Amino acid sequence: MAGTANTEGSRASSRDGAGTDGGAGAAVGPAAAANTVVPGDDAERRHAVGEIMARLRGDRAPVGGTFHRTPAELARIAPVVAVAPGLTVVTAAREARALLADPRLLVGSDEPAVPAVRVSPVGEIDALYHAMFSLQDGASHARLRQVVAPYFSLGAAQATEPAITALVERTWDEAVSAGSGSVSAAGATESGSEGASGPVAAEHEPAPAGFDLVAAFADPLPIRLARTTMGLPVEDEPQLMSWARLLRDQLSPQQTGGVAPDVERAAVAGTARLRGYAERAIAEAADGPLHAIAAASRAGNIRPHEAVGLFVLLLVNGLETLSQALVQAVRVVAADPAWLAAVRARPATALDAFRAALRTEPPLRMLARRAGCPVTIGGSRLALGGTAVVLLAAAVAEDAERAPGPPGAPGPRARQDGALAYGHGKHVCLGRHHADLVGAAVLRHLAARCARVDLLPGARPHRHVPVNGYAYLPVRPVPHAADPFTRERSA
Repeated sequence: MAGTANTEGSRASSRDGAGTDGGAGAAVGPAAAANTVVPGDDAERRHAVGEIMARLRGDRAPVGGTFHRTPAELARIAPVVAVAPGLTVVTAAREARALLADPRLLVGSDEPAVPAVRVSPVGEIDALYHAMFSLQDGASHARLRQVVAPYFSLGAAQATEPAITALVERTWDEAVSAGSGSVSAAGATESGSEGASGPVAAEHEPAPAGFDLVAAFADPLPIRLARTTMGLPVEDEPQLMSWARLLRDQLSPQQTGGVAPDVERAAVAGTARLRGYAERAIAEAADGPLHAIAAASRAGNIRPHEAVGLFVLLLVNGLETLSQALVQAVRVVAADPAWLAAVRARPATALDAFRAALRTEPPLRMLARRAGCPVTIGGSRLALGGTAVVLLAAAVAEDAERAPGPPGAPGPRARQDGALAYGHGKHVCLGRHHADLVGAAVLRHLAARCARVDLLPGARPHRHVPVNGYAYLPVRPVPHAADPFTRERSA
């Protein structure tokens, strides 16, 4: 697993959260909501659009704990909405698939009239992201993706299943054994890690009688999986984690005023060290995706900065998306212990359960594209450079209603094309097959180890609006009485 369980392009979000993959344009915020254009202007549709905008912004549900309409109901009431000039929101699954498969709608900047969106205030880091094929379209996207795609086929993923299972078990058991995680107010962990301003010396707050699921489990696991697939030494895991967090923490499309000079110097220095490491690792690789990158470089099919971009993409892209998919899956089964009970009774349904969790709480709120030419989406006209956004919660929920689950399995059945949470079209998630296996392995391991998982107070939402997840989520696993390993460490 290369840690690429994200839908391509989701690394970059537009200003004010308008999109998640390089889309600029109209803001998803109070101003946009105030200018909402609702064809027909009927009360039900107006209220639905208000809830759509609230969900895109990451607003909490109103007093009473829930929105008035489920995501699937929003998709039926308002499948496509022209929210404001230059911003169209899609909620229905069929229209979402059409949008994500349309080559006229871009994640990157192939068209001169649609300039690239800066995704990091640090120039060197911004350049790294824009060298990734996840922020490119057309021929350049295909040329770079095909270099590593064979290592992420269904067969390749299935061949790594024993290694995935071992890493899941190791990472979970280490988190439980640690007994009490800690996390800074900003969500940073690991005192001594290389953050945006060099070594992190954060203020810590302990997770009461448990551990922080994000810092102790969900963040390390994708990097360990990436390290394994890339064939890198196990002793390099701490440094790889540090670099991945550096790049994640400087992914700030909303920040337009730059960063403090000392922060930028530290980030530039860290990025330079990462580049050097990537170049050496590619040159020394004897097999695997890094060897394929080296061969493509020698053949002149990719340029040096693109080779480094491929390395970095394989390293970091699961840190937000796979990690938050795992966080949400654990949160879903913690809220309803019947999920774990069903997997415990029938371990073969773990994949169904994980995909159902993806549909219940996808790790991203939205996927965005920009119009490379004037297009019509579900009857809504979008001008050149305008932004089209998929509200994932609504699209995947409506999709799930068409796939009822088998008896005894929680949630809808697994389908060959996977959940829309992985995206669709040419930019569908590169690591989706690995992600499925990781999620299934996590739920099987929890079902075997835990009677249930308790959610503890103090959870904090993720700082980036497009990410549907948490910066800090304290949990306490409650073991089966017959499992002394888990009982001793979760007491």
